[in-house]
Amino acid sequence: TTPCHLISFDRSNTMAWTLAHWDEHCVSPLQRYAKHVLSWPFSTTAYRIIPMVLLVLSWSAAILLAKHSSPVIANLIAQSSLSYGLIGPSLSPIAILLSLRANQALIRLNEVRRAWGVMGKSIRSLTGVIATYGVFAVNHEANNDTDENDGKTSAAVSSMEASILVAKYLAIFAWCMKATFRKDEDDTTIIQTVLPPSEAAWLLSSGVKRPIAILTRVRSLIQQLSSNPSNNISPMMHLTLEQRLYDLEASFGICTRILLSPIPPTYTRHTSRVLCLFLFLLPLNFAGSKMSSSALLLSVMMITYVLVGIDEIGLEIAHPFPLLPMQAMASTYQKNVENQFMLLASMNGNAIAGGN
Repeated sequence: TTPCHLISFDRSNTMAWTLAHWDEHCVSPLQRYAKHVLSWPFSTTAYRIIPMVLLVLSWSAAILLAKHSSPVIANLIAQSSLSYGLIGPSLSPIAILLSLRANQALIRLNEVRRAWGVMGKSIRSLTGVIATYGVFAVNHEANNDTDENDGKTSAAVSSMEASILVAKYLAIFAWCMKATFRKDEDDTTIIQTVLPPSEAAWLLSSGVKRPIAILTRVRSLIQQLSSNPSNNISPMMHLTLEQRLYDLEASFGICTRILLSPIPPTYTRHTSRVLCLFLFLLPLNFAGSKMSSSALLLSVMMITYVLVGIDEIGLEIAHPFPLLPMQAMASTYQKNVENQFMLLASMNGNAIAGGN
């Protein structure tokens, strides 16, 4: 969903990192700096802040042209320029404003990362318990039943169907989370592909956020499994399953809070205004000194690039959902569900029918 020209080659929103990526990232300082400098022309941050840098440079060039065009204007600029004792210390509060916002943005990013980590752990744990106690253990008992226990066998089959349905809902949970918190994402196809038609129709028409609808349906199915006499799900195990569902609800709640409550826009507006005022006065201050024109333009460009870059990075990570590799994580969580069944099948010498 991100335009190709806005995606860095090592952006974590396009791929989940592996050990090889970390080896490439944690190289010596000389290699790291060389790589980053050589990739500067392809920097997405630079791509976004260059217009502002050019605007400030144009303002600086206009001041220089006016200064050299008339001694009267040059005298006015010299008189209106602020002393370094005023401009220099003003960098400190601007740096504090930018640092505080960047720190708050990193906290928001880390909260969402932890929420998705807990979500993956809970999905894996729920799948393992449901597959063990609701499918393979019940399937083993059903195979050992005689024809006289048709009622018990029917209950076992019903329990296995409910357990497999729980696993299917868990397999699509991360995809529905991704569609909920990413712009222009659609989870309709995967819902219709994984779930039975009646369940897919219910979920698509539920009228609430789909992760919440999934958790409601899973909780209902777990209650059915716990009350089924053919299952070995004890009250303590049921409590554990409820705790994992609570963790999934908490993950959804954290992501919802991060989405609905940004860093106060007043803080962002004030930072932007102070930064613009500083960049407006900076060329006037330099022009009133004995600094050469080339040194002035270079100094203004560097200061603008650094300050606006920090501001842009803070704004970018304050909205963390486009930054996370949700595609890779959702695919991994789905594979974890599948792997739980495959591992148990290989351990028990059983196989789940391909239609399930």
